[in-house]
Parts: sequence; structure tokens; C-alpha cells
Amino acid sequence: MVALPQTFNTADVEDSEFELLPPGEYECMILESEMKATSAGDGAYLQMKIQTKEGRILFERLNIQNKNQQAVDIAYRTLKKMCEAIGKTSIRDTNELHNKR
Repeated sequence: MVALPQTFNTADVEDSEFELLPPGEYECMILESEMKATSAGDGAYLQMKIQTKEGRILFERLNIQNKNQQAVDIAYRTLKKMCEAIGKTSIRDTNELHNKR
């Protein structure tokens, strides 16, 4: 349990123009990928820019190097699913995932 510094009331927060993507399956394509250092400087994540068939842009961050092994495991499971979705069983560079639906 985490105590908040003050009571959070949803009515006090303006709605965003950004809408969450509803749960479901979407045809997507990875447009870009790059490794970035974590803000703490003790790890790195793979950031991917993804576009849905409908044109929505999404970002995925995979904790490839992290002191939390569970975060790394989740990242690699997600990367595995991405590879399998385009028929790849192995990759050496994330560019191999780009521009494939």
C-alpha cells in the first residue's frame, strides 16, 4: 500500500486529448528502435516506435539492461512475441523488425 501525499480526486484532473488504445489485437509495424540509457544511468532500454494500421503511433520500452531481473525477463518475453509475430526466430539487430506488419 502506498499513501498518497494528498487525496486524489479524478474530477480535479483534466482529460487528455490522448486516448488509450482499447484492448484487442492490432496490425502494427515497428518504425524505429533505439537503445537509451535509463535516467539512473544503471541500465538501458530498447525504445520502439510502432504504428498501427489505422495510423496511431505507440511507443514500447523494453528494459533490456536493468538491475531488476524480472523487468529484463518481461522485456525479452515481449521481444520474443514481436519476433514471432513477423516470423523471425532470431535477430541480431532490431532493424530486422522494422517495416514489417
